[in-house]
Amino acid sequence: MTALSFERIISIDWSGADIETEEVDLGVALYDATEDALSIVGLEDLEDWSRKSCRRWLVERLKEPRPTLVAVDFGFGLPWNSDLAIFSVSGWRKMVSRLGALYQSYKTARATASAINGMPQFGGHGPYRIDYDRSDRHFYIDRQVGYYRLAELASPQAISQWYMGYGPAVAFHTITGLYCLDLLLGLRDQGVIDFEIWPHETISPDSSKHVLAESYPALTVPLLCPHCNAPYPKSKGKQRKNSSGQQADKKKKAKKKYEPKQCMGCNQLGPWIDPHDEDAWRVLASLVNAQRAGELAHLFRITQHPFGRYDGIDFIDQVKFEGYILGLG
Repeated sequence: MTALSFERIISIDWSGADIETEEVDLGVALYDATEDALSIVGLEDLEDWSRKSCRRWLVERLKEPRPTLVAVDFGFGLPWNSDLAIFSVSGWRKMVSRLGALYQSYKTARATASAINGMPQFGGHGPYRIDYDRSDRHFYIDRQVGYYRLAELASPQAISQWYMGYGPAVAFHTITGLYCLDLLLGLRDQGVIDFEIWPHETISPDSSKHVLAESYPALTVPLLCPHCNAPYPKSKGKQRKNSSGQQADKKKKAKKKYEPKQCMGCNQLGPWIDPHDEDAWRVLASLVNAQRAGELAHLFRITQHPFGRYDGIDFIDQVKFEGYILGLG
């Protein structure tokens, strides 16, 4: 496997809530290989904490010639056969475009999912599980579309791309994330930016160009102190204000109380101020550690397995449609 080493790595903790211009629970972390430095991206770089602002910032990075790996924690695809069964198109790219158009029309992920569920051909049995207690299996059986992708079947703690109930609701992220990919692909078609998406467009990425890939914080190594590399204790406290003033005016919805990570060894606090920054950092640190060790290419390995398969469909073809998660293989 060819060694990979990017000049820059970006990790984004995505959010599927609210509309594109609303401030949401985003977290962005960046590694600059030239300076060998990791940092949290704050309002000194972003206009605000909306997905629209984050996309603009990312587009500017992708315009630059420095090869960059971008890892984002939303599903880059849907279970096999979703293209034909739901959107009446063939192929991943056309499906992304169709879903992007629906989201642009309905403005929110919930409204988009509700509209898809309400399509007459589904007879009330759409794919999105919006109600927490819903156990309707008819869509998946009747349309031969799985509730999980191959990646979710192999990932402990993973949640279905169709789930929009209480707690972590992955489908919100997936809908807004695929809309984001559709916009980025449109800019690529116009020649504004250039990149490859793993594994949909390349199974073996090349670190001489920009690469976009799906990440999942739960699959990464435990968070370590960036000052002395010691592990942190478990969180049990309240959210703190950033005493340094960095990102002090960051406007986010405080849905959960957050305890700052304080190292028991060097007594230093981490550079993040909420769980979203922390997750972005956690993925970034794992990728950076792998690159420093010359093992980044191993995170792009895809291991074939027999479960969740379709008769007559090649494993790699299914993966290139559904997507995969960095480090899963």
